[in-house]
Amino acid sequence: MVSQGQFRKDLYYRLRVTEIKLPVLKGRCEDIPALVNHFIEHYNQELNRNVAGVSPDAMKLLSAHPWFGNVRELQHVVEQAMIFSNEPIIEMNQVYPGLGTVQEENEKMEIEFALNNAAGNQTLAARLLGVSRRTIYRKIEEYGISDIINP
Repeated sequence: MVSQGQFRKDLYYRLRVTEIKLPVLKGRCEDIPALVNHFIEHYNQELNRNVAGVSPDAMKLLSAHPWFGNVRELQHVVEQAMIFSNEPIIEMNQVYPGLGTVQEENEKMEIEFALNNAAGNQTLAARLLGVSRRTIYRKIEEYGISDIINP
């Protein structure tokens, strides 16, 4: 931006004195509960809701997710769960986007993540994803996922 004349050169060098490195969210999973609670408070106000929090299972799932989209991805997951839930506590199946809304290129990764969290149990993975067992079986076969599944 400095080279394009969109940011003052003198200000850039004053700010550049200290470099602050923040680890990505997947490296700060201990921050996830506080962030989730912050987003719940925010969306309670914005959406005029009264959600008290997330279930322990939902928090465990949120804490285990790799969060490639960082804090913004977490924020969107919490927002979506609050929009589509009418319950005072957000449950595990509400924090995980359904397979029908996931783009095809991310679908395999989502299934693998759910299978890993379910220790290879396809029925539990289907429940985590909010889809039927039949759907998860079909998708596992379609993507050739076999190394995560319990025999």
